[in-house]
Amino acid sequence: MNYINIIGNNWLIFTTLIILFFILVLIFITMRSYILKKCENNFKMAIDSLNLLIVKIDKFGKILSFNKNFSELFKFAHHNYLHDIVGNFGKMKLLELLTMIENGEAIRNFEIILTNKAKKVYHILFTATKNDTDNVDFIELIGFDITERINLEKKLTRYNMDLNTYKINLKHKNLMLKQTQKKLLENEKQIWSLAYTDHFTNIYNKTYFIKEVSVIVKQYHSMFALVLINIDNIERCNNVFGPNRTDEIIYDIGTRIFKMTRRDNLVAKLGTDEFAVVLLNMNYDEIIEYIEGLIELNILNVKHEGITMQVSVSAGISIYPNNGSNYNTLMKTASIALKHAKDNGKAQYFLFDEIMENELLKKMNMESSIRDGLYKDRFYLVYQPQYSMTTGNINGFEALLRLKDSDGTIIPPGQFIYIAEESNLIIPLGYWVIHQTCKFILRLHNRGITHLTVSVNVSVRQFLQEDFVENIKSILDKYHIEPKYLEIEITETSLMNLDQQNLSKINELRLYGINIAIDDFGTGYSSLLYFKKTSNISVLKIDREFVKDITLDNNIDIVNTIVFLSHKFNLKVVAEGVETVGQYKILSKIGCDIMQGYLGSKPIDEHLIYKNYNNLVNINNKII
Repeated sequence: MNYINIIGNNWLIFTTLIILFFILVLIFITMRSYILKKCENNFKMAIDSLNLLIVKIDKFGKILSFNKNFSELFKFAHHNYLHDIVGNFGKMKLLELLTMIENGEAIRNFEIILTNKAKKVYHILFTATKNDTDNVDFIELIGFDITERINLEKKLTRYNMDLNTYKINLKHKNLMLKQTQKKLLENEKQIWSLAYTDHFTNIYNKTYFIKEVSVIVKQYHSMFALVLINIDNIERCNNVFGPNRTDEIIYDIGTRIFKMTRRDNLVAKLGTDEFAVVLLNMNYDEIIEYIEGLIELNILNVKHEGITMQVSVSAGISIYPNNGSNYNTLMKTASIALKHAKDNGKAQYFLFDEIMENELLKKMNMESSIRDGLYKDRFYLVYQPQYSMTTGNINGFEALLRLKDSDGTIIPPGQFIYIAEESNLIIPLGYWVIHQTCKFILRLHNRGITHLTVSVNVSVRQFLQEDFVENIKSILDKYHIEPKYLEIEITETSLMNLDQQNLSKINELRLYGINIAIDDFGTGYSSLLYFKKTSNISVLKIDREFVKDITLDNNIDIVNTIVFLSHKFNLKVVAEGVETVGQYKILSKIGCDIMQGYLGSKPIDEHLIYKNYNNLVNINNKII
């Protein structure tokens, strides 16, 4: 019994132990499952916290399982296919992925574009592994959402493109800016050139010269010279050669002046035919040497279309500070010196002195007297008879101008005519003379004296007026005077300066019926030939200088030649300044047609002509 009890008790203990073992195994299994579940959950939580996207698919792309992150992102059920959340391009990528896995290739960092139900696009970077254990085939894809990175890259790419575009635009704008700056500099240079240089000679102009001289006067504390240079006979060049050839002459002279002037000095072109030079750092002797060289260099024999003419320059010099301490004063004194040089034969220079200024003041006063004379009726005409050397009878008069000053003194023509020429007052004065002459002719006719011609000396300045011929015709028409009673005298020098267009005015006047006379003739047959070829001259007046010394053999020969050639050209010859019977007899012997001078009569007032007309009509009673 005890044995049985012992065995029974052992069985119970064994059974109890067995039961306890199974209980412990069950507890272990339960705890293990719990722990594994817990670990799995923790693993999933860790995976989810890492934002990993895990999805299992079969080889056809069917979704077998996925983690929370994938579910929240795409919200697809198990029966869905991965193809459903990829676009057309993504399907090709997915097919490429499945093919690579099927071929056993390792898949790392394979990018696929997926789209959720909201059509939001995601870029997923997958690593793929294939499971073929436990007779279950699946593909596990572990991926990262790189959408933000891709978008950021796109933004960066776009920003980079924008930056490149900006750089290109900036480069283009920089290039445009450089081009604009270059253009502005060019425009600035052009504007400066237009403002400060002469467009014809490319040397400084008057504006720049005034500016620079004003600076020099303030900053330069030593002697310097301001030189005004004027081209002589430029108006004659223009009349004979025409404006184009004259411009070439001006350019040539300007270039010569520029080249011979040191670079530390100043050269400018002030006007059409006037230049100016400032000579710095030179003593008196060097200044004179420069001026003399300049004048010598610019004595030119200009040829054009078979005509040769001498062109030269004259200069006036003003010294700082002796002759002026500012621009205006220096220019004034240099201008006075230049005018003195021009008045004294040209192709020379003068330094300013006070005597010149006094002479200029006298000229200005004379110009004022001329203006007053025009507007206050202080001018009047006197008439000198002309006589036929064949019959001794009077056959005309020359009208001569006189001026009575405000104090009643008579001013001879030699003192005011050239000033009237320079000031252009000669033009209104010349027409006044023609009007008065026509009135005189009309009064002669009213007294029954209808066979006389009255000659009038016309300035070349007046003759060059475009409407000169029309004005002469108009004046004759106004007084109802036939053209044959008026004779126009033009000096030989003036005629030589006329171009073909102005010479044609002579022919027009001759056709109208007016006689044309060459006054002060004396250069000889060459100019006579020239006049006959180019114009229709009817009368030649021999200069009084030849008549005065006609008793000398040389002068007799010259006058004889002039008379002979004139008659060959059917010209009448008038001898001026005949004062003695001896002169008269010689002139008569060599065949001179008409005489004028004190032997016949001095110039007389009109009322004396009427009073003493019977004593004037014949000169024979004075010739013994």
